[in-house]
Amino acid sequence: FLNQVDLKVSSVLSETTLAYNKVIGKHDISAVAGIEFQTTKFVGTGLAGVNVPDEAIQNYNLFAPADITVTERDETRARESVFGRVAYAYDDRYLISASVRRDGDSRFGANNKYEVFPAVSLGWNVHNESFFNSEGALSKLKLRVSSGSLGTTSNLGAYNSLSILNPGVSTLGNSFLIPNDVANPNLTWQTNTET
Repeated sequence: FLNQVDLKVSSVLSETTLAYNKVIGKHDISAVAGIEFQTTKFVGTGLAGVNVPDEAIQNYNLFAPADITVTERDETRARESVFGRVAYAYDDRYLISASVRRDGDSRFGANNKYEVFPAVSLGWNVHNESFFNSEGALSKLKLRVSSGSLGTTSNLGAYNSLSILNPGVSTLGNSFLIPNDVANPNLTWQTNTET
């Protein structure tokens, strides 16, 4: 059995963030905003074969064409994001944080390339309250509740939302193109929301 893959992966990532922090008396405010761009390119070939001798292969031309399959991969994936987060704390006791990000990915259908993912959390540092006895069994106690959503690409290929034409086999050989898949302009993000 023959299985050889030669794949080159190159990626370019650019992240730019801007941060702000300010303490005014008992008020602590922080914020972060940013943008992100990433492009990943896959270029390569693959060889798969049957009826292959066990010894080292000297000349691939000696194989019967029906025993060898050659594949080629040339795909580009692109993602762009805008994100922000604001956090506020009063007297290091009461905490609130909110964030939002908008992601776009080239793998999704034309109608759903972009999606917004918000999150919010509330916290209470009970151990900083005057009634809390830090000398007891608990020295720190923090209560927190949060909810947010996150999107994933679910291992999609670069062109899953498109109808790609591939060579088809007929009695005359490889002579016509057939769609590999049905185009889906509504292919969208897999979103998970957690609380």
